[in-house]
Amino acid sequence: MDEFKIEREEDAFRTAVEEFVEFVFFTRDGVSLADQGYFERRLFDKLLVCEGERIEELLLAAR
Repeated sequence: MDEFKIEREEDAFRTAVEEFVEFVFFTRDGVSLADQGYFERRLFDKLLVCEGERIEELLLAAR
């Protein structure tokens, strides 16, 4: 959770969350079933997955 708190303070992360929330509201005619916290957690999860995949690629390339 510490990493999540740190990420939430980053301007780039906050901007990405705002843009994603705006996109969801636009595509759903201003209706969303989730709050901003949900989108923050989802984007953070996706960042972790992308980091993990990249680390795996680098480890495989080093072999």
